[in-house]
Amino acid sequence: MRHILILSLVVSGCVTASIFADLTPLRQQAVASYQPIAQEFLPGQQFPPDVSCHMAFYYEDHVHLYCQPLGDIRLRNVYITYDMPEKIIVYTDLLNPHKTAGDLILAWGDPIGYRQAALGRYLYWPGRYAYIVSADFGPNANVGFISYDDTATGQEAWKGFTNGVN
Repeated sequence: MRHILILSLVVSGCVTASIFADLTPLRQQAVASYQPIAQEFLPGQQFPPDVSCHMAFYYEDHVHLYCQPLGDIRLRNVYITYDMPEKIIVYTDLLNPHKTAGDLILAWGDPIGYRQAALGRYLYWPGRYAYIVSADFGPNANVGFISYDDTATGQEAWKGFTNGVN
């Protein structure tokens, strides 16, 4: 009887350990898909169809067109910067994506960096970053915009949501 009890404890301990060992890597991998902008509107692509564009109104910029897709995608607040000499999209922004920092981490995995800003924080992933609009920085903090740009620099290494550091 005593051997059966010890055997059942050992087996349940092994099962529990294997479950935790299998779940640990999931934290570093994306668990939900989120690609809010069609590939044709992302940086590196050529001039997309069905867009409305204008030159810069407020400063001397003679090389970029500022565009917005027409049709249903326009409701998602997508803005494109097109480089005329290079003939490619260089930046794409999505305003007010109705997501939280936690939503993006679940979709894209852990950020590679972050940066403190005056009223919020930036979280960086390869090729994109998000501006988190909240004094209370945590998984439930709202995202103000997402910018697709792989030239962003100046971020510190991501350490997770910590007290007083990030």
